[in-house]
Amino acid sequence: GAPPTISGIIRDLSDQKRFEAQLSHQVLHDPLTGLPNRVMLTDRLEQALARVRRRERMFALLFVDLDQFKQVNDTLGHPCGDQLLCAVADRLREMLRPEDFVARFGGDEFVVFQQNIHSADDAAGLARRVVDRLSERYKIDNHLVEIGASVGIAMTEHGVSADTLLKNADMALYRAKADGRGTFCFFR
Repeated sequence: GAPPTISGIIRDLSDQKRFEAQLSHQVLHDPLTGLPNRVMLTDRLEQALARVRRRERMFALLFVDLDQFKQVNDTLGHPCGDQLLCAVADRLREMLRPEDFVARFGGDEFVVFQQNIHSADDAAGLARRVVDRLSERYKIDNHLVEIGASVGIAMTEHGVSADTLLKNADMALYRAKADGRGTFCFFR
């Protein structure tokens, strides 16, 4: 056949680039909510931890779990559950500053990564707002839906890995749920 033309090669390359960009987006994002996923979150955390080691920067990891989500899924069905997760993702996005970051961790769990804060009070303030905002009613397919949220918080410490931070926030979340849900708890 005829050799490819320059414009043909350029078109192939731009298609290839677009395909690679799509692929990397799929690998790093949750397909349902469009939020970053666990892979991207861990990567961002590792980068932030490297910065923390260089300078005195404080950040908090908020592990957010929806209360009563399973009942909504079971009674109204998965399509409603999916819409609810998207609505939760939108509310979380709206609450954050540009330097903060929210990821869907899986199921009905989200992780908020709050950067450049001054004290644990900043994290507690955000956790309280998250619990309050996510507990407000949702309108899903003509249903008024009420759920709650529990939050576990881990503050940065020197020499801690991203995995350890996530585990600490998860343990704090477990305590918040044990304390009666609809609340937040710090990792101690």
